[in-house]
Amino acid sequence: MSAPLHLKTLAPDEVRFILERDARLLVPVGTCEQHGPHLPLGCDSIIVERLADDLSAEFEILRAPTIEYGVNTVTTRPFPGNASVRRKTLHRWMNDLLGSWEQAGVDSFIILT
Repeated sequence: MSAPLHLKTLAPDEVRFILERDARLLVPVGTCEQHGPHLPLGCDSIIVERLADDLSAEFEILRAPTIEYGVNTVTTRPFPGNASVRRKTLHRWMNDLLGSWEQAGVDSFIILT
């Protein structure tokens, strides 16, 4: 197994070369929210980052930086440290991001949550 192909650590020519071979992009998404008093707020991100790294390395697929925020439910909002965006905001932001990556040569996305 090779090392994960982190988009943020590569030069543009390296990204172009990888996308010419395989135009898929792994997009890990994790929220910053409570999972009880015994777990870190970043559980979702920690888990999805490991999964994205493993998949990127095994299948030599480009991996985007983790999107660290998402839509939290009403029941989790009162906890200290929780961070959330509105559903419409996340959808618009994701559409902009995916559109930008599509213009750069990505032809399919694997969104991991």
